[in-house]
Amino acid sequence: MTSIERTAYPRFKRLITAHELHLFFAPSRDEVEWAAARADCDEHLLAQLLTLKSYQRMGCFPKLEEIPETVVDFVRRAVDLPEGTVAKAANRTAERQRTAVRRRTGLSYDKPKARRIAEAVMRSEAASKNRPADLINIALEKVVEAGLELPGFTTLDALAAKVRTEVNASICTGVYDRLGEADRERLLALLSEKDASGTTRFNRLKQSAKAPTWSHFRAQAEHLGWVDELGETGVWLAGVASGKIADFAGEADAADAPGLRDVGLVKRLALLVCLLHKARMRARDDLTTMFCKRIALQVKRAKAELEEILGQQQALVESLIGNYRTVLQHIDADSPVQAAREKAAALTAEVLAAVGDLDQDAAPDTVAARLGAGLAPALHTMAKALRVQAGALGAPAAAVDGFGGFEGQYERIEKVSAHHGNFWEVLLYGHLLKDRSTMYDLTSRLQLRATSEDSRVLDALAHARRHKNLRDFIPERHEDGRPVDISFATLNWQKAVRDKNRPGGFVRKHFEAMVFTALAEELRTGDVAVAGSEEYADWSEQLLSWEDVEGKLDDYLVEVGLAEPGEAAPYDAVSFRQQLEDKLTEAAAAADAGYPDNEGLVIDPETGIPSLKAHRAEGQRASAKALEQEIKARMPERSLLGIISRTAYWVEWWRRFGPASGNEPKLKDPDGSTVAADGTHMDTYLNNLLSETSVRYGKPGGIAYHHISDTYIALFTHFIPCGVWEAVYIIEGLLKNTSEVKPTTVHADTQGQSFPVFALAHLLGFDLMPRIRNWRDLTFYRPTKRTEYVHIDALFGESGRNVIDWGLIESQFRHLMRVAVSVREGAISSTLLLRRLRSGSRKNATYTAFREVGRVIRTVQLLRYLSDAPLRRRVTAATNKVEAFNGFSQWIGFGNGGVITDNDPVEQEKTAKFNALLTNAVIFHNALDIAEIVRRLQEEGHAVDPEDLAHISPYLTEHIRRFGEYSTHELGLVPEAYDPHLDVDFAPLRQQDLTTAGFTEAA
Repeated sequence: MTSIERTAYPRFKRLITAHELHLFFAPSRDEVEWAAARADCDEHLLAQLLTLKSYQRMGCFPKLEEIPETVVDFVRRAVDLPEGTVAKAANRTAERQRTAVRRRTGLSYDKPKARRIAEAVMRSEAASKNRPADLINIALEKVVEAGLELPGFTTLDALAAKVRTEVNASICTGVYDRLGEADRERLLALLSEKDASGTTRFNRLKQSAKAPTWSHFRAQAEHLGWVDELGETGVWLAGVASGKIADFAGEADAADAPGLRDVGLVKRLALLVCLLHKARMRARDDLTTMFCKRIALQVKRAKAELEEILGQQQALVESLIGNYRTVLQHIDADSPVQAAREKAAALTAEVLAAVGDLDQDAAPDTVAARLGAGLAPALHTMAKALRVQAGALGAPAAAVDGFGGFEGQYERIEKVSAHHGNFWEVLLYGHLLKDRSTMYDLTSRLQLRATSEDSRVLDALAHARRHKNLRDFIPERHEDGRPVDISFATLNWQKAVRDKNRPGGFVRKHFEAMVFTALAEELRTGDVAVAGSEEYADWSEQLLSWEDVEGKLDDYLVEVGLAEPGEAAPYDAVSFRQQLEDKLTEAAAAADAGYPDNEGLVIDPETGIPSLKAHRAEGQRASAKALEQEIKARMPERSLLGIISRTAYWVEWWRRFGPASGNEPKLKDPDGSTVAADGTHMDTYLNNLLSETSVRYGKPGGIAYHHISDTYIALFTHFIPCGVWEAVYIIEGLLKNTSEVKPTTVHADTQGQSFPVFALAHLLGFDLMPRIRNWRDLTFYRPTKRTEYVHIDALFGESGRNVIDWGLIESQFRHLMRVAVSVREGAISSTLLLRRLRSGSRKNATYTAFREVGRVIRTVQLLRYLSDAPLRRRVTAATNKVEAFNGFSQWIGFGNGGVITDNDPVEQEKTAKFNALLTNAVIFHNALDIAEIVRRLQEEGHAVDPEDLAHISPYLTEHIRRFGEYSTHELGLVPEAYDPHLDVDFAPLRQQDLTTAGFTEAA
């Protein structure tokens, strides 16, 4: 049975707060009068009111005995019924009460119709959705839209199970029918045949890529070949939704070989096909990632070698000069070489004298007749001359051999040239040499295609592949005579691939290095896609069509705040442009007008250099310190196991466990509106594709990237590689957040300033305001060339420059909306999109459009940041809160020294999420303990100042017992209901914009 907590079906929570009681269950005077007119006793009156309020809240009728006692007691007290009054209604009375409620609320009771609507929508959606909870939620929405009373949860659950079973059976049968007999035998053999390690080949389908070493790179290429040989899964799965494939593959992945052998034949084969399909995609993703990481590693090594040369240049140059001196000594005027040359010349003259006036075209008979008996001596003399000359040339050649050979000398000369031109490119091939054959094999196995009209890199790759067996040089023209276009490369690369002594050709080794480097960059930016991949697929093909977007656009624009509901004029490209233009114009005008009163921002009138005055924190008041110490002293000792047990009972977080994608809600609290995002390092084992050395932290591992609400808790957690651009995960966490905390403002660290991130945040309705440390280095953009400002013009640079291209924004309106709506609808991941919209992706119009919108929004946010001192303090406080959470979560995650000991990326993600869940549970428990202590202090006569309490963080650790005995008896103890209420008025602090406030939200 599906857990009701995983669905949107209305239900009573185990613990209902006082706020919820007053909001949802307080009967109005009109409702009391209405109920009293239909009741003949207190018991019936209470039953009628409970039936009404429950129906208003839930859309269905719970049994009276299912209504929590807290609700019953609250309603009884609200209408002044005697203590002990029990809600009662016999069957006929209860039915009359339900009928009266339906009439009052205007909903119809038609179970057959509601069931038909639910079944129809479930059957339609089950073709692409597999989770019963999703099917139930969609059915709920449609039944409510029809104005019908909701069927019981068990009815919907049984219906979802029935429909899901039938649809899945149909899908499995279709897959089975498309398999040939040989295909079936080959797939079934995976469950029985074992490899050298003694495990079934079925387990090979599940294997994760290892660290991107040379041997693992080759092994991964072989793995791709193996999974491809198992069959063309795309044909077998034709017409099956990607969501279904993923769910079926997940089901197969969770099973072992014996367990899967027990599944029915048709379903077993369908599950194997789906797992194989995902394995083929993952193999391509992993191999492409390895390729990009191998290139990045070797580029890093080439640059490090250049730095090493820089340090050794004096010794290297002196060595080459010494070698050159030695060679010169062998061939100068007094050297043996010169003596040998003179002797060879004399011998040659002797032969020529004998030959006389014979030219080189003379016939052999003529030469023999002329020389006569002197032929043999002349030939002997010529041979002596040649030996002398060869000996003379051998001396300098032997000297060069003694220095390491000609190749070695050329290599050292290239190194010196590299230093003088910051020319790491000529050093790269030496590092790529070991990977060369595997990289060629990879580019042959993968089906690569350009995602734009620009295919220069792939054309150059094809040219390199055709001539890979040539030794030193390859032609600079294609077979049809066209020149190979290498204008995609930097000037350094274009210089490296040419040799002035060999016009008409490219230096093969440098040409290959250039092409592989460019290919890795275009794979990273999405300018080259990998067919059959998931991570490196052509993302533009995942976008919704304009026809689909157009039907959703009006509601979407209102939802994200770009348009107002009920606007008469349509929102189009002109509206979008004008809205952005007004936004920038107004922000700049406000900043300029407010500059005289802006005590924080100073622009030097002579140099035009701006600066911000540092804010001096007032520090914690003595009374706040005293309160903090008192609270810490009174905090009861807690064990982690006890915290887990009590929070599990109170908020039932265990019911929300779901897939590793993180689509399930965390702890709920509807009051937060701001979130801050940042990452923290987590140590891992090294033999996996995710782990790498962090430049920021200086050690290997991964990054736990958290979205922390202003209620102190983590709303969402990703586990990402150290080398990834963290900013791409800012928006994804907000989109996947399904808690009742719905942030509209997001703060991030300095790196969250990319133009595409700003643009996408705006299009999705989020107010992105990062901490901007390097604001002086950023460009401010003017609305028009003629716009100038009285006070802040220096921020915008030279007059007439740095101007927004409004025409570009207007022309790309449809495409921007396609991308934004597709992200919102889940057709494409924002993470995938933003990874591809990096500064390197200059070939597609999507990047330029997002860049231009991002320029507008970032300039607006910069002006706000510089003009609003309280805003700057809020941003700093929010990002500090994330850093405090990171430290607190690391303190919680002390097991195994904080090292993630699994190389499987899925398990690594789970570890990060479980750590965030435990951290949230401790924060929640701490907040409740603090609230209880405050109530006791007030009972003892202590006055608790809200400003002092606002400084108390729930990230307290001193009272928590991490080590020692873990007693499981705490798991069986039923805790008392928690009380979040505090008789402390925080409203004045919110009005004063106290940036450190947050305790009340946490509680």
